Amino acid sequence: MNLSMLVAEVAIGFASLPLALGRVPPNPYYGFRTAATTSDPEAWYRANRICGWIMVGASIAGLALLATGVLPTLPAFALPFVIAAAAIFAFARPVKRTG
Repeated sequence: MNLSMLVAEVAIGFASLPLALGRVPPNPYYGFRTAATTSDPEAWYRANRICGWIMVGASIAGLALLATGVLPTLPAFALPFVIAAAAIFAFARPVKRTG
């Protein structure tokens, strides 16, 4: 078990909590920034709550994978975040309106 990977998982999880709890106002540095989220505070908070919880979940999953040794260290660290990134980008894809 790699201690630096465990520390990184915990740090990412804690850094994601303020987003998940809706504590981070719109800004140019920290959070899920798109044209839609930076132009509308309501969209900012909604998107960052969802993305924040996804990242917290990814951190917990990564910790579990690292602690159990099911996967080698780097895949155990990276896999949850790759899945989280895919979920976040799927969430961010614009919805096409019909009609």
